[in-house]
Amino acid sequence: MATDTIILKIKDKKKISFLVKLLEQLGFVDFAYNPGKKTNSKHDFFKSAGFLENRNLNARELREQAWSRNR
Repeated sequence: MATDTIILKIKDKKKISFLVKLLEQLGFVDFAYNPGKKTNSKHDFFKSAGFLENRNLNARELREQAWSRNR
C-alpha cells in the first residue's frame, strides 16, 4: 500500500494545537509533530565576524592547534 506525504508550514502558531487535535481525530492519518524543530534555519555569516577578534592567534598557530587535536 503506497502512502502519500504532505508537508505543512503553519503560518499562525496559535492554530497548531487545533490542527494537531484535528489530525488526531482522523483515523486514516499518521502524523508526527516536533514542536520547535527548525528545518530551514539560515546562518548569517556576517554575524560571526570578529569571533576571534580578541584572541592572539595567527594562521600558523591555528593550524598547529587544529592538527594536534587529531593525534
